[in-house]
Amino acid sequence: KCFRAVVSKLTEKLRQAMGGTSSSKLTWKERSSAKKHGWGACHSLGHLLDCDMAIANLDDSREACAALINCIKVYATLTEKIVLAAIVAIQRIEPSRLASLSRRTGLVGLAVSFCLGLMVDGTSSVHQRIKSEVGDL
Repeated sequence: KCFRAVVSKLTEKLRQAMGGTSSSKLTWKERSSAKKHGWGACHSLGHLLDCDMAIANLDDSREACAALINCIKVYATLTEKIVLAAIVAIQRIEPSRLASLSRRTGLVGLAVSFCLGLMVDGTSSVHQRIKSEVGDL
């Protein structure tokens, strides 16, 4: 129950950082705070999704994984720190656990597709940071 609440709260923080709530109505201070919370949420979700509780709470874990993948999809609208943290979080999840989270949802396929799209866009600064910090995907 606690795992579910924490994952749901972190997923919501990540969505807020992606502009899930009407971010145009937020002050610059609130937007800055949302970005910091989103960055931290990515880091935390990477650890939480790589534990046994993630499989016991599949629906919430899949939703969190989908939010991380969505960060990669909309990389051009986010700060580099959030995009890199999302990639590292997904990369942190053990492959067999990621496959279990993805089962019948296509999450792994989406992650691969968006990461490849990001790597093809060699003009972005995110692309350059990924190569230097994460390595070849």
